[in-house]
Amino acid sequence: MRRIVLIAACLLLSCGGDERPVLVDLPEAPGALFSGADDEAAVATVGGWRITEADLLAVHPVRSGATLAESLEVLVDRAVAVQEALAGEFEPRFELRLAWRKALARRWVTRRFTEEFTPETIPVEALHSVWEVKWFLWDHMNTYYVLDAQVICCHTHASECDAAATGACMDENLDMMENLHRVLVEEGVRTPGDFHRVREAFVAAHGVPVAGMQYAFQYDHSKPYEEQRGYDLYDRGVVLAVKDMAVDTFSPVVRSDHGLHILFLDRFLPEVHKTFDDPEVRAEIAGKSYPAFQEKEAAEEFSRLSTSVDIALFPKILEQVDWLQVTGLGKAFP
Repeated sequence: MRRIVLIAACLLLSCGGDERPVLVDLPEAPGALFSGADDEAAVATVGGWRITEADLLAVHPVRSGATLAESLEVLVDRAVAVQEALAGEFEPRFELRLAWRKALARRWVTRRFTEEFTPETIPVEALHSVWEVKWFLWDHMNTYYVLDAQVICCHTHASECDAAATGACMDENLDMMENLHRVLVEEGVRTPGDFHRVREAFVAAHGVPVAGMQYAFQYDHSKPYEEQRGYDLYDRGVVLAVKDMAVDTFSPVVRSDHGLHILFLDRFLPEVHKTFDDPEVRAEIAGKSYPAFQEKEAAEEFSRLSTSVDIALFPKILEQVDWLQVTGLGKAFP
């Protein structure tokens, strides 16, 4: 396959002496940019070149706000001009060469990192590296994600709590928590955001110590609370209140060994036990991780290209460029 050089280190207007510019090559085959598959319908033809939808999208929009029809019109005009330029004995003007190279590079990037690099082509070793870190997403007990509006009366281990003092604290704050529960009902809270908002507004209005916490725990429904093993387990009162709740609902006021709680079930993941050998697991890892792998693949490829291409920089030539005309930004060199 013909090598396409992507790095333009010198924008050539005129070069003299022994200095050798490094430019993005014009395609050896004039229609190289327009290389859609034979089964792709052409949206336009210019001489023997077929412009497909993929070719059009590689340069669209040609300017901010341009429609597809406008981009196609400009692309056809450029193709006609490039054909004429390549057929003659003169160099295409600077703007035309630059536009051609940009379009060619964009088409190459699209093919290399989207059409040729897909979730299905990610190496198994790369997928397994994700599994080693995220395995618990596919192998876990029933998992509950909880928001907790709470008043904590004992901040040590339950066995060290003063039962009388803890009980008195909960009795003292019970009416206040019941009032918060009534407000949640009246507001019709059904989302985590609303649960946070109502709690914060209640605290601000009444100056009460109702904290907001967020956590997750697992629970095996086939065993009683006392036999749960192998994962984080929260206070008995909290767990037993949450385990049968529906997602996006909140509990009445719940007593734990440490205080009072109103619990909102944000998310629930049912028990599942899958392995990396499961095709569905690999497909899900590939789908979710594809953007990160795509970015990594692009970074590695451009790093390889930048070290394999002989790059030369010619500041004196760059000083001759009319930057105001080319970019609209003015001259970039003193």
